[in-house]
This record gives sequence, structure tokens and C-alpha cells, in this order.
Amino acid sequence: MRSRGIVGPLALIVLAVAAFTAIPRTAMPQQLASPGVPGSVTATPALNSLVVSWAAAANADGYKVQWRSGAQAYDAARQATATGTSYTISGL
Repeated sequence: MRSRGIVGPLALIVLAVAAFTAIPRTAMPQQLASPGVPGSVTATPALNSLVVSWAAAANADGYKVQWRSGAQAYDAARQATATGTSYTISGL
């Protein structure tokens, strides 16, 4: 699930992720809950950085933050993982 926001020329995506454990083949299948949607995504400017924060999503074990500027594509160089509900994008 994702929340999107655009701050000036910078576009943001915050994804909730859930860790799944392997289930032995002999075990009964279990219903696994998908993570919810992060809420209230905000971006606060700081010196050469941007502090992105959000409300926790149900069943989330962590979050993936992606950003891009202008016509750039989302890629591995502009993404990070977070275990809490904020992340600082530096070097802007």
C-alpha cells in the first residue's frame, strides 16, 4: 500500500512493508494480514534535507521511502527503508 505526496519539485512515495516468515510445508496455511496505508504523510524542509514523516500503518514491519525530482525515475539510488515513522532525505 502507498501514500503519495508532492513537495515542490520533489515527489514522494511511502510504502508500508510486512515481513513474512516461511511456513513449513507440513503446517496449515495461515491468513497473513497485508500492511495498511501510511497516513498523514508530511514533509518538513531542513538545511539541504527533507524530513518525511507519516502515521503508522496497521500490520507494517517497516516502510520504504522513495523520492524523485522532476523527470527522474524512481530507482535504488533514491529509496530507503525505515523502521520508524520518519526518514530524513539528505543531500538535496
